Amino acid sequence: MNLRVTASAALIALGATMAQAQSVPEGYPTDYAQMIEASRSEQGVLVYSNFPASIWKPLITAFNEVYPWIKVETADFDAEMWEKHKLESKQNVRTADLITTVAPEHWRAFVEDGYLDAYQSPELPNLPDWSVPLDGLYTLSTVPMPITWNKALVNPAPESLADIVQMATDDPDKWNGKITIYDSEVNPYGMAIIRNWLNHRNNDWSMFEAIGPMTRPERGGGAMREKVSTGEYLVSIFPAGVSVSAFESPGVKAVMDYGWAKDGTPVSLQSMGVTKAASSPNSARILLDYILSKPGQVAFSKGGFTPYREDITTDEAAFYTLSEIRDIVGEQNLYIMSYAPEDLAGTDELVAQWKKVFRGK
Repeated sequence: MNLRVTASAALIALGATMAQAQSVPEGYPTDYAQMIEASRSEQGVLVYSNFPASIWKPLITAFNEVYPWIKVETADFDAEMWEKHKLESKQNVRTADLITTVAPEHWRAFVEDGYLDAYQSPELPNLPDWSVPLDGLYTLSTVPMPITWNKALVNPAPESLADIVQMATDDPDKWNGKITIYDSEVNPYGMAIIRNWLNHRNNDWSMFEAIGPMTRPERGGGAMREKVSTGEYLVSIFPAGVSVSAFESPGVKAVMDYGWAKDGTPVSLQSMGVTKAASSPNSARILLDYILSKPGQVAFSKGGFTPYREDITTDEAAFYTLSEIRDIVGEQNLYIMSYAPEDLAGTDELVAQWKKVFRGK
């Protein structure tokens, strides 16, 4: 009797050990199992991000198939997330375990001020160097910026920003007030896109100067998309590439189209990192690793993000992969966002020039 009980207990223990070992992703260190086990007693992951829960849904669904005990809660913030997190950290209250947004200047300050955990992900060997711009800061997804146009009103379809400039200057009466772009005076995301473009083109404003007086900036990508689809605008320049899922919806696809500028497609980095104030550091690191993995990148593509891992094929992604866009525009015309201090300098001068070009003041 005692032998049977002992044998049964041994089998249970063996089964538990095997289950634990099986939960360690292939290629990860064996001690990763300790982090997985530690996550079981944590309260889940709280994420501060700059995009809505609908985009998170495919990723969280896939993640919970592997780690069903880790609850992921997301809060959609924008610029205020930084001060909110810093204040909560000082007050020692629950705050973000993981933060994700596009804000290179804020990220540099966040790292320099000691708020980011310099976690070394086991996915590092699978990632391009540019996708880890700072210690502990990773790229959740790339966000390429397309050009979009109303199919009934713009023919032929533009393949570059230069094409749009040529069309507009050839027929200014048709194009005046019919071009839109992010309002970079009030939208830091829009300014980051413009800065990225200029950093790769030796600060050449000439094409923007040619169409600036014809352009009506908008605060958000949703308004840009809607007004191009109704014909209020003929084209939009560099709306967020995460909107690809909306561009591909049947209703929108029927009236408008989009493409990647062959003379320069800006690519923002949707950056993420685990915070030092994380209440659930193990769970947050596991979530970060899953997002960086091939299954995580594929899952996020269903929400409209563009996966950048080289081992993801076009058939596996919901829409485009970054390598596919690179094949369209050429390596030299894929403008990856820089986090270098010299490329982030001169914000006041940049805003002043933008106002002069697009507002005439």
